Amino acid sequence: MKIIMVGAGRVGGSLARWFTDSGVEVELWDKVSEHGPPSVEGAALVVLAVPEEDIASAARAVEGWGVRAEVPFVHCSGVAHPAGFAPTPRPQGAMHPAYSFSSPDTARSDAACFLLDGDEVAVAAARRVLDAAGLAHMRGRSHDRKLYHAGCVTASNFVGLLGVAAGTMMEKAGLPPEGARKLLLSLLAGVVENAADAGFEEALSGPVVRGDADTVLAEADRLAEYAPELLPLFLEGNRSLAVVLDKPEVAKAIMEWARSFDVAQDDIC
Repeated sequence: MKIIMVGAGRVGGSLARWFTDSGVEVELWDKVSEHGPPSVEGAALVVLAVPEEDIASAARAVEGWGVRAEVPFVHCSGVAHPAGFAPTPRPQGAMHPAYSFSSPDTARSDAACFLLDGDEVAVAAARRVLDAAGLAHMRGRSHDRKLYHAGCVTASNFVGLLGVAAGTMMEKAGLPPEGARKLLLSLLAGVVENAADAGFEEALSGPVVRGDADTVLAEADRLAEYAPELLPLFLEGNRSLAVVLDKPEVAKAIMEWARSFDVAQDDIC
């Protein structure tokens, strides 16, 4: 099986390694390459691993390489529409990896899952390639792509944001950076394992879950003293959690504390 991978960044480079390691033949091409177009003979799928704004231009470029008309094009964007991005009526779709990529050298294929959408022929071709590489995938039929991608961004970037904020709090508490990181990774690993076993809500813990507003506010007092720049994030996170868990007394106590401490209302929703 052979695929054409357009884009050699974090996503394209990682996918190319995953497929190659699994025995799938990959022709990797990047627009900054000094070489000409790759060999397209025998290709079963073209994967466009480029930013949303470059998908259409990348598809037009590949059309000039003589790819057979029946070969599907799929892009890796989570938000772009899975059809109409290529300038021909060939099968088109999306193959979005719900995975946080850092480096092609460290990306782990066993932790990734792809959402497939688009023309049935394109989806089937993408599924065959992913199956050959042993990569998890699921079909997402006619879903709201912008809302779906908002969920992806919330899960991936907000976890990183909270890690940065929590690490700062721990360091201000006197822990060394590496020690704080080790402890936080331990906590996050437990959250992921619990969520996998019983769901995200069952993975929640701490004072808000117990309905303990006093502890939240005592921690807010200390945070206001040592890391006031993180106070809005801490308060809004706990308030939102209280709302989600139907703990109105906790949410009310947090809002009253914020008003008494003169935290700007623009900072707390």
